[in-house]
Amino acid sequence: MKEEIASVHSKIKVKIGEFDLGSPLIKEIVKNHVILRGVEELYEKIGFLTRLKREGKLSVVEPSEEICSSYLEKADNCLKSARILLRNDLYENSVSMSYYAMYNSLTALLQSRHEM
Repeated sequence: MKEEIASVHSKIKVKIGEFDLGSPLIKEIVKNHVILRGVEELYEKIGFLTRLKREGKLSVVEPSEEICSSYLEKADNCLKSARILLRNDLYENSVSMSYYAMYNSLTALLQSRHEM
C-alpha cells in the first residue's frame, strides 16, 4: 500500500508508524511537512488515489507561467475588491478578500519559483 500511494506522484512520501509528538524527529517532520493521518484506513477502504489516477481523474499540474499569471490576476482582483469593501466600511469582507489576495499572490510565487 505504501508503494502504491507514493507512486501517485514522485513528491509524495509515505511514512507509516508511530506518531509521537514528543520525538525530535516527529517535531521536525511536523514543522516542515504536510502530515496526513489516517490515510491508511481511507486508502485500504476505497483505494482512492489509485482509482482516481487510473480513471484519469487525478493528475498533478506542472508549474507554468500561465498558471502564475492567472493567480496574479486573481490576486489583483481580490485586492481591488478588498479596497472597495474597505471604502464601504465592510471590514470583515475586506479582510477576507485581502486574505485571498495574499493567498493567490503566494500561489503565484510558488508557481514562479518552480520555473527557475
